[in-house]
Amino acid sequence: MEFNIDTLVDTLVSKGGSDIHLSVGSLPVLRVKRRLIPQEEYETLEKDTIDRLLYFLVDKEHVEKM
Repeated sequence: MEFNIDTLVDTLVSKGGSDIHLSVGSLPVLRVKRRLIPQEEYETLEKDTIDRLLYFLVDKEHVEKM
């Protein structure tokens, strides 16, 4: 499945989770009741995907400081 943050957040909420862990080269991971659960229906995250999400969530000035 192609990465979609809205769908991932919906899944997190429906499972009663608290965190989403995203890392280049890994599957998205949800924290549900203190357990880390890889979301195997997604593909391994690529740098471009993480960069697009970062630019969507954080303004350009803060991204450039990272």
